[in-house]
Amino acid sequence: MDSKHGFCGYTNEFCGSGCQPNSKGEGCGTPKRPSCPAEVAPLKLPRRVAYYQLFALDRDCGVKEPEDLPLGALTHLNLAFVNFEPNGTDKWRLDHTDSYWIKRAVATKLRYPHLRVNIAIGGWAFNDEPTQRYFSNMASRHNSRENFVKDVVNFLRQYGLNGVDIDWEYPAAFDRGGTPADEDNYVLLLSQMRQAFDREGAGWEISIAIPSSYWYLKGFALERLQRYVDYFNFMSYDIYGMWDRDNKWTGPYLKGHTDWSMIELGLDLLWRNGVEPKKVNMGFGFYGRSFTMENPSCFEPNGICKFSDGGNPGSCSNTKGVLTYEEIASRNHSLDVVTIYEGKETTVKYNVYGVNQWVSYDDAQSFHDKLEHLTSRCLGGLMIWAIDQDTSDFKAFGELMGDYAHLNLHGLDADSAEELSDLFGQYNGQHCYVTERCTKDRDFNSGDTVHEGEKCDPGYESVAKAHNPIQNYPRKLYDKCEKGWYRHICCPKKQLPKECKWIGAPERNHHGCIGECGDGTFELNSDDAVDPYGNQLCYQGRRKLCCRSTKLFDDCFWTKCSQTPYASDDHPDCPDGTEYVTWRNDKPDGSGGMCQEEYGTRGSPLKSPFRSSLCCPKGRSFQNCLWSNSIQPTRERNGTTIVEVATPEEICLPRMCPKNKIQVALALSPPPTKLHREWRGSGETCDSNFKIPKDTDPRFPLCCDPPSLWNKDWPVDPERLWEEYFNNKEKDKAVWSYDTQFEHNDKDKHRASPDVIDGSDAFGFLMLNGPQEAIDDSFHKTMTIVRRNAQIPKVKREIFTKNQTLIDKVFEHATETFYAYCNYPAGSPECERLFLGGAEDTIISLPAHVGEGPFARVVSIQKVSEEDHKILIPRHHFEHRSKERLNDNPLWKIKIDYNFHLARQDRGKVKIRVDYSNLLGYWKEITDSPAERRRKRNFDPLPGEPGFKIEHFRKMVARGEEYDRIIGRRSQKTVKRTLSLKDSELEPNGHLSTSTVPPDFSYSKRSSHGKRWWGAFKEWLRKLTTVTKDELGDLPLSWSKSVNLFKASAGCPQRTWNANLRVDLNAEVSMQATYAYYMSATFIPPSKPDVFFYFGVEPTAALELVMVGSKRQSFPFMLALTVCWEDTDTSTISDAAARLRTGQKKIVDTLSYPGLAIKGIAAVGPTLDVYGEVRTQCQVFGAQECDCIE
Repeated sequence: MDSKHGFCGYTNEFCGSGCQPNSKGEGCGTPKRPSCPAEVAPLKLPRRVAYYQLFALDRDCGVKEPEDLPLGALTHLNLAFVNFEPNGTDKWRLDHTDSYWIKRAVATKLRYPHLRVNIAIGGWAFNDEPTQRYFSNMASRHNSRENFVKDVVNFLRQYGLNGVDIDWEYPAAFDRGGTPADEDNYVLLLSQMRQAFDREGAGWEISIAIPSSYWYLKGFALERLQRYVDYFNFMSYDIYGMWDRDNKWTGPYLKGHTDWSMIELGLDLLWRNGVEPKKVNMGFGFYGRSFTMENPSCFEPNGICKFSDGGNPGSCSNTKGVLTYEEIASRNHSLDVVTIYEGKETTVKYNVYGVNQWVSYDDAQSFHDKLEHLTSRCLGGLMIWAIDQDTSDFKAFGELMGDYAHLNLHGLDADSAEELSDLFGQYNGQHCYVTERCTKDRDFNSGDTVHEGEKCDPGYESVAKAHNPIQNYPRKLYDKCEKGWYRHICCPKKQLPKECKWIGAPERNHHGCIGECGDGTFELNSDDAVDPYGNQLCYQGRRKLCCRSTKLFDDCFWTKCSQTPYASDDHPDCPDGTEYVTWRNDKPDGSGGMCQEEYGTRGSPLKSPFRSSLCCPKGRSFQNCLWSNSIQPTRERNGTTIVEVATPEEICLPRMCPKNKIQVALALSPPPTKLHREWRGSGETCDSNFKIPKDTDPRFPLCCDPPSLWNKDWPVDPERLWEEYFNNKEKDKAVWSYDTQFEHNDKDKHRASPDVIDGSDAFGFLMLNGPQEAIDDSFHKTMTIVRRNAQIPKVKREIFTKNQTLIDKVFEHATETFYAYCNYPAGSPECERLFLGGAEDTIISLPAHVGEGPFARVVSIQKVSEEDHKILIPRHHFEHRSKERLNDNPLWKIKIDYNFHLARQDRGKVKIRVDYSNLLGYWKEITDSPAERRRKRNFDPLPGEPGFKIEHFRKMVARGEEYDRIIGRRSQKTVKRTLSLKDSELEPNGHLSTSTVPPDFSYSKRSSHGKRWWGAFKEWLRKLTTVTKDELGDLPLSWSKSVNLFKASAGCPQRTWNANLRVDLNAEVSMQATYAYYMSATFIPPSKPDVFFYFGVEPTAALELVMVGSKRQSFPFMLALTVCWEDTDTSTISDAAARLRTGQKKIVDTLSYPGLAIKGIAAVGPTLDVYGEVRTQCQVFGAQECDCIE
């Protein structure tokens, strides 16, 4: 009912005797609020959704590229916005303008396979003119809704998306272009969309954004909408804003825009309408609503203090009344900011700054309390608007999610592997087939009898027609098509091949079909008729249906057939730059012949010894590859996947790849399976027992895991790293870690492939190299670590980190004990590998889910008795040991630590090398430059050799910079400072001696870590300094584009006398920086290392002093500055002078920048605090502003 407030409401003061109940007899009084235990555990929530603003990607600052987002902790990424426009009568077309960014966002599923990427349609601005009525018009008629839904379906298919989020702001709201019919039409729209999505069978989701205010929420038929949506995104932000200024019922009052007390009342509206709590995601804003205070002395959100306008625009977002979290965080440590938190009841946090500026926002403190409120109301998830408004190191995201580093995964679970298989299946046609029965052109609704097998199965779509195509086993073919009849070539809708075209039909006087698919395409199928109806046959050859391929597959190739025989699993070598995947016995030219035919002049009667190898680019090879006849079949029983023993038919005939694998290659004669080998003595063969059906493709697919970011190659040959190296493949071993950070060089315009290790992006790299008795580089592959759960935890081991706690813990003592058994037959070389020279003190490479670092030292190892096996080995491990015939393998109890300096020293030297740089020429010049080429340069010693000194390092760094300029990624001259960090240059406390530091080199003295043998680079064991990014910088360092050095009032903003005098010092500082770090040493036994550090920087600054005043007043400036202004008349401004000298002040706070952390080995992350002194003089001649001259 109406009230004194002038509008309808939902709290007790609105409801009296005249309150009208809802359809359930409820609606008045206190709602039935759901109640659950409160906890702060965001990663336990079923849904963690973030919006990513596509429209913000055109900014020249603060852009977050899709590949840089911390997506591991998210379940959903909503791309906002993809909108629509009229395309004829009752027809609508989605906008493909941002297709490039959408494709890149979808491609992040390679790295985060669990992630669902959806598009968001609508938004606040879309309901402004001229598009204000598009939603209402589109939803108003059945045909119009149907055509819109069809275009959405096509869009989701085209880009491999997972669903849609509708953000209609707002149906039935007359001030937003709505009509009363919108409420019902919205329900009809989502009903038709749900039906269409269900027909697709692709698991697509529908979500909608809903407001928290009654005024706009009343146009949503929530209970009916709930039937068709997977969840609601509840916009629990923007509760207050500039729009309240001219509203006499709300008024221009300072209020927090994410006030929990108001959010709670908004949620009450949902409970009154029967919304299920588990279907609600609560919104978190990564931005603040800002205001200009009417009276700077009145700043509390108490219903009394007012604003006069929106806050000043941010330097990057450039929008009045809005500041991104990045813009707020960049000045949170400025001298004129006062921060106030009201507490858990409202969770309102706000800053007062810049004399009259006010902004409310959320951070770690309010996030914590809001998460407790969220879980106490049993909500099903959280939602972020918007993840790209965060700082470049995603500070707000970390404050909200907590520790999520373990979720930044590489590797695939079963469901994710299927999704990626769908993504790549469109480029190889691996699950396509042809209809089993012939059909002809007719209306299937005409009443004619349509036999099963004439149409594509549900979930499949016809790509082309063919008269006599080839079938894929185990699909069958019935009859032969008569003239005028044809078959459909069907592919899964989620794997539809692209740009398919028939080639090879006879031309002019040519006879026969001679089609071959060219570069960049693959052969999906073929036909021996010139047209699909069989009106003309080829007589010779076949037409080919060629579809677009991808470089992922095209870069792999087969070698020529070997001219020498190979035994067992030996194979022809692959060329340099590639690596071996598998072999085959048939010729790779597709002729159908065997390699044995090419031996000598008459061929050989033996087939198996003559082979061709599949080679793929080094670092981008496929993993876990099996020919389809070697894969154990699975069956679904009562919702459980059961692995069964393959039948002889399944081994002898070419099955398709499983859903979680991708088809990489095809061959007529792949390597034999175990069953083939068992048949050899019995005289049984596949040929004698099973025949491939006629017109069925006889080739066997090679099935591999979809690509992930794991890479199994050594990144560099150890010979290029040390003078004394170990590179005997049989006796010497190396373990290494490599990680890249493309975003740490904003002049680098080309992101390297994540699987390519070449130093073309900013990188950190560590390698240990030594005798095989000292290092077991295969432990993570040869041993199974006993774990409680069958599923192996998916954990990515990163050596780049922004977690200072992790860097600090690098050298803390830690031990771990686990149980393990070998994955190979007992007594095999693989199982004996750990025990060469004794297992104790061996350095091992750990699986990603075990331990605190990539490497560890074996402290002790004990064999577990048979009696204890049943107690210690879970059931899933018993099944694994039984299936793989590993029951005879002993179970070992292994204790590890990271005290490498305690390892035995009698088995030979172990070398260590660390390189860490964003200098793009560094890798080419120092890390991976062949020794022969380097020695030609004035015979300078090489890195790792005796006599390699700081001057040689300087020369190589200079050449690295020159290489950068050659490739066009940097052009700015830098102020170079290159230091050698030697023990002799360290003071007893571990700090650098000032006598060794150039006078214009600034460094920060920090507390040191406890000393191990490498004490020479203790000062490096810190994080890098974050400074300002600008378009000339080389280091994208996470503040706003311009830093406001000193913009302050005469005192705290609460003081009333501030209103009469204001002194602002505006400054813009830009810094471009390059860095390089090198360390080489003998790791075991410990030796004094060679450590060199390079840092180049060029700062620039522009200053302006703005003074406004009306009377004589002397006050202490926040930087210990005293300014005197003399004026006796408020109507005139007299001449005045001001002098400013701040003394040495920190220009830029030390913020998070990634360091390098390898447990027990290295912690690399320097601190560079930037200091400066402002000295200026201003002379005012009857003006209110003055320019300052340095």
